[in-house]
Amino acid sequence: MYLNGHNWKVFDSDYTATVGTTTASLTAYTTNLSFPSPAHAPQADALYMITGYNQSTATDVTVIAQNMHRLFGPSSTDCWSELTRWTIEKTSSTTLGTIKDALVQGLFLGSGVSRLAIQNVSTGSSDLNAAVYFRVTKV
Repeated sequence: MYLNGHNWKVFDSDYTATVGTTTASLTAYTTNLSFPSPAHAPQADALYMITGYNQSTATDVTVIAQNMHRLFGPSSTDCWSELTRWTIEKTSSTTLGTIKDALVQGLFLGSGVSRLAIQNVSTGSSDLNAAVYFRVTKV
């Protein structure tokens, strides 16, 4: 974690997710990028900036921020609630990539575990894969 004014990086490292199409069925698959509970206690009014970097020239990706709720209601399994979703468009140059920020409030509430569900938007070709990079900053 580093401090920069009152903003600070929540985790010491950035995260990478790879999404794309399976070569057998050419259908999109989702990669879940789980975050551990941060060292600080979750706060209802905390605001996080999630920066996503899509270096793919083949496909846009949809990012869904979710919180886990353990054994909620009649469910006997963990349930994931959706906070928000956004799209990071493909790029015309892998050197530049496409960077998009999203402000998310309520991350790490519930059981204290959150994740990003990342999926490619396009299907139908075996080369629609994307490596996407993420950084989480508390603002």
